[in-house]
Amino acid sequence: MYFTAVINSLIPIIMLLGVGAAAHKLRWLNRNSEDQMLRLIINVFIPCLIFASITDEATDTSAGLIAELFAWGFAMPLVGIMISLAVGWFVFRDQPSTRHTFATCSGMHNYAYIPLYLIGSLFGQQVVGLVFIFTSGVELCLWSVGVTVLSGKFDRNCWKKIINPPLISLIVALLIKNAFDANPVPVPVQKFFSSAGAVAIPLGLLISGSTLAERLQHVRFTDRSLLKTAVAGSIIRLAVMPLLVLTVASFAAGHVQTREILIVQAAMPAAMFTLVLSRHYKGEPVTALVIIATTTLLGFATIPAWVALGQKWLL
Repeated sequence: MYFTAVINSLIPIIMLLGVGAAAHKLRWLNRNSEDQMLRLIINVFIPCLIFASITDEATDTSAGLIAELFAWGFAMPLVGIMISLAVGWFVFRDQPSTRHTFATCSGMHNYAYIPLYLIGSLFGQQVVGLVFIFTSGVELCLWSVGVTVLSGKFDRNCWKKIINPPLISLIVALLIKNAFDANPVPVPVQKFFSSAGAVAIPLGLLISGSTLAERLQHVRFTDRSLLKTAVAGSIIRLAVMPLLVLTVASFAAGHVQTREILIVQAAMPAAMFTLVLSRHYKGEPVTALVIIATTTLLGFATIPAWVALGQKWLL
């Protein structure tokens, strides 16, 4: 039952990624158009989705749940990066740049479009808004710990990256939701935010498919060093981290909503955004791409198993 439900939820994701890849092959999408659409998604559609989801009556925004989600959001990638650093020390001992890129990419999971779609499909839209509280913790870890590991030095301006339209939308929505007992937003306004927000995840998946198709053209997996990177990254991201997160969550996650979010987040492949970071902070983009591509493709086989196991174990 659990396994079938996950498969049924995963198929539309694969199809949307496939449409994005096809759009790139047909030259309907290129890097410039992808960047423009991403700006629109991040600055308009995602904030609308956050606002609509958080202010929904069915969404629980109690202080204890918010604190727990934020703490898990920060701790999960932090532990992943630390484990990846330890593994990287043995696998890439004489290659510091590769080691740092490997640690950041293997440690950071895909916390955006794929898990958002799965969580909404499996557990309902009332949980989707809570995912953004979790991801605010993830982003704090990404811009502080992740960037420091990747570049080898702390970026004093990292807080500027953390304060963005999605975070502002989250804070405003939480303030409004907790300032009123019920129906804090007029119905027409709520419908506007819901309609605009509904576009975010499908468009994000399309862009992800196009981006992945474009980047994969430049990678040769026959390279022995890249094969080593792919295997090590996949073991950490698709085996070690899911088992570790589910085990700890079984006794340390107190809220049902937290468990539902962790079940999906734990099973995710590497974050695609780490490829952008590896370029900007002088890491190794090829290493990042290999980990992202391998864990994403293999993830379609492992995600149903981990999510089904997590549902049976934690719920």
